[in-house]
Amino acid sequence: MSKSKATIEPARALPRIEVAHGIYRIIAGHLAGSGQAFAYLGGRRIHTATETSVEAAIASVSEALDARMKELRRQRDGDIPGAAEFAEALQGMEPRTFAALVPLLRAHRYSPRHAASLADIGRVTGIPESSVATLYVKLGKTVGATLGVAPVGASISRRLLPLLVFAIAEAGAKDSLSFRFQPSFVAALDGILGVHRRSTA
Repeated sequence: MSKSKATIEPARALPRIEVAHGIYRIIAGHLAGSGQAFAYLGGRRIHTATETSVEAAIASVSEALDARMKELRRQRDGDIPGAAEFAEALQGMEPRTFAALVPLLRAHRYSPRHAASLADIGRVTGIPESSVATLYVKLGKTVGATLGVAPVGASISRRLLPLLVFAIAEAGAKDSLSFRFQPSFVAALDGILGVHRRSTA
């Protein structure tokens, strides 16, 4: 009489937990009997924690991210975020949304003094001025909400007010309204886009 063979059950994959933490994502789960959590900024892993439980690992990563954000805020010039904080907000954006902004940001970055009107950016990029305004307003709202900063500076059209999160409004040619990037925003773009400094810096 043949002996029955023991049935070996395949190991079950334990569920993965994903948690939003400000501009960061935390992905956690069990691994080799421990709880592990990983923090991501966009697609880049920036912190890892291994604890006795998944909950403890998430708490450890959350604490590290809070300290990271606190340090970034400490680098602000008054109410203006520093380059590193602007960069974190941009890198945390939805990739397709940021990709649509890249041609505008490059053209604006290379304008004299990093200043240009929305019409100027439209002419350089071939994007309608109204679409430039829409994209920039969305950028200002996203960065402002992400970093917890409000528009500062001159009184302008209510619709365009979100641009003052990352730019300074000033008079342009022929009484047009020009927007000059904050220096720290320029520095953030240089790091993200790999922009080489020119005479416009």
